[in-house]
Amino acid sequence: ETSVETENDELKAELNSSIDLFFKSLRIFGCKRIILKYFLVTCSFLGTSWLLLFVLDRFHETTQIYRFFILSAGILLSGWALWNSVLYGLIYSKQFTWLAKRVRDNYRGKGERLLGIVEIIKGVHSSTDSFSPQIFEAAQQKMAKEIVAIKQDNIFPWQIIKRPLIGAIMAISIVLLIIVNFPALSINSFE
Repeated sequence: ETSVETENDELKAELNSSIDLFFKSLRIFGCKRIILKYFLVTCSFLGTSWLLLFVLDRFHETTQIYRFFILSAGILLSGWALWNSVLYGLIYSKQFTWLAKRVRDNYRGKGERLLGIVEIIKGVHSSTDSFSPQIFEAAQQKMAKEIVAIKQDNIFPWQIIKRPLIGAIMAISIVLLIIVNFPALSINSFE
């Protein structure tokens, strides 16, 4: 058994080492997928913003105010995506409760038991409610055996990256094609 940190650095409790290892592994796995997802969304927003500017410039003279709003929309949406990347990929993914809830979304029973274990750990230091250490230890042992059946790819599947990947590839490909084929016109869109 090992002492682990949960959401609050001040809260420490004994957690089965295999459950602790599962959470650490899931945190890294989820963090990578979430950050990749929002990075691709950022690329899509910026590419789409530039493409919109390029297309509008070809059809009519865009004023500075239109250019400002289009560029601002792309930057604001990209900022939102980057914020979500930090929020979900770096902050929430470190919280055992949040991770246990993600497990519960795909593995209802196992996720509930895992969430229960996390809530007991948090409750050990934050409340006066009593619980049976023997029952808690038995629950952890049972969960440690069941945890091997939980596939991280089901919790953070590649499908969360599929749409952003397609959008980013399309936006970046079209932008690169335009830049290569119409270098003077593309530079004009940046001005």
